Amino acid sequence: MLLVLGTGTGKTHLAIAIARACIHAGARDRFFNVVDLVNKRVAEAPRRPPGPHRASGRC
Repeated sequence: MLLVLGTGTGKTHLAIAIARACIHAGARDRFFNVVDLVNKRVAEAPRRPPGPHRASGRC
């Protein structure tokens, strides 16, 4: 589930309530904020050498 709302609108509160209900029903849950999720995925990504289009430093 992805909740996209403004600051202070209760996204975390709602996500925790939904997660608790799912856990009580026997499901597993994970909670990430976007910054932590992106950082985790970048850290886990395989390292690839830059391609020829990136090596020049131009756009």
